Amino acid sequence: MNIVKYEPPKREPDFDAFVTAMWLMFARAPKKETPDLDGFYELGEIGEAPEKQWTRLTPYSVARKEPHGNLASHS
Repeated sequence: MNIVKYEPPKREPDFDAFVTAMWLMFARAPKKETPDLDGFYELGEIGEAPEKQWTRLTPYSVARKEPHGNLASHS
């Protein structure tokens, strides 16, 4: 008796759907319709990140909001 292992059928990659998804991601981002001098499109200004108001005991522990401001000066 032979044991036959079941394998689900493999689908061919849908390259048209991938290209369409990448185009939609690109099309929603540029601020200007013409590239800059280097040939790159400006994706917009990200701005400043808010000041950190949380801390962790270890990289894997849950982040907790600090009771009074930023503890960066304590570390």
